[in-house]
Amino acid sequence: MSPNATAQPGAFSPDCRWLIIVSDAVARVWDLAAEDPPARPHVLRGHDEAIMSVAISRDSHWILTVDTDQTARIWDLTAENPGASARILGGGPGLMESMAFSPDSRTIATIGNGTVRIWRWQWDDLVALASQVGRNFDEEEWTYFFPGEPYRKTFPELPIPNRYRAPGKISGGGGFF
Repeated sequence: MSPNATAQPGAFSPDCRWLIIVSDAVARVWDLAAEDPPARPHVLRGHDEAIMSVAISRDSHWILTVDTDQTARIWDLTAENPGASARILGGGPGLMESMAFSPDSRTIATIGNGTVRIWRWQWDDLVALASQVGRNFDEEEWTYFFPGEPYRKTFPELPIPNRYRAPGKISGGGGFF
């Protein structure tokens, strides 16, 4: 490392199988159990701004990266190519300065500007949340909870809420739940 270089976020997985090093808006992941780990890191791209922080779930299944544009991305280490896609948590007010997985990896906390946000992000938890109101997510709610994912009905047996008419066309009012 040169004398003018700055330290970048990085982490080992709890099982010591994975090493994650961040440089600008890209994270590189090495499988230390592979035959030649340095030769083929997985490259996690998708952030538009510099990654500020990285966390790994206790079960070494998920990586969480947060950048300066208020976006957190969740990467699946068990996928054939962990860099192929990520779940996105949209920012909100203020900078996300730090984050953490809950011990069971089902919840994420992000901290920034004196605010702590708790995120339910796993599909079955979000379906359970929707079931509490007895209806499907509408398109606006879907986009909020699953940014970048195409809309689909949460419960095939229930109708789509009235304010969902067609992709890109939301009518009606109200907030989430």
